[in-house]
Amino acid sequence: MVDIYTPICHMPPMTRTNDRTRHRHSAAHLEQVRAQLAHAGRSAPATEDMIALDADFFRWHRTIIKGELPAQLMAELAVEMDRGQFQSLTAILRIQSGIGRESPQPATIGLLADELKIDPSGASRIASDLIGAGYVRREAAQDDGRKSILTLTDKAARIFEDFRSLKWAKLIELFAEWSDQDIADFARLFGRYVESQQRVYHLDSAAQPTREQGAGAPLSPSQDAPAPDRAD
Repeated sequence: MVDIYTPICHMPPMTRTNDRTRHRHSAAHLEQVRAQLAHAGRSAPATEDMIALDADFFRWHRTIIKGELPAQLMAELAVEMDRGQFQSLTAILRIQSGIGRESPQPATIGLLADELKIDPSGASRIASDLIGAGYVRREAAQDDGRKSILTLTDKAARIFEDFRSLKWAKLIELFAEWSDQDIADFARLFGRYVESQQRVYHLDSAAQPTREQGAGAPLSPSQDAPAPDRAD
């Protein structure tokens, strides 16, 4: 499957007969992109920079979509939590924090299903798994005792507090050799890129976390994160 983060050099050719054929197709893809960028008025150096950026985006996106970053942090914290549990708990946190919503809300099975883009029965099974693992408990809603809500336990809260602290320690280490100006330039340009991406792809900017919300989240939340595997 090809998505917008698949670099040009990884585009699958129509046929895969041998390495020489694959190389020829990859080279042809690159030349098509170079011609397209040149037609758009980009200089040769800018064209090569954009192609390199496309490849870097692929590497970055793969670590996010495959869950490599949270898995690595969880391993360092010696926490046994699978990818599906992590994504489900962060979904509950997003609901409770109001990320991508008009306001914070208590997490219900229905809202969890909506957040994860799955059916309510699947969300109910996920909630049962999280409850069994000691990460979530059911409580009666204050405004309606017949409705139950999902609340993170102290165990889960401590894990996410440690996770958030380690995440920022890693970011501090990551940018250790960057000057303040480098960080400011990168933040400005990347923010500009995200805004342009939302405009070009007609994305809902209201569904994206604010800087304050993102800073407090375990990872920068994404509405496009894959839903956890269903426990069918």
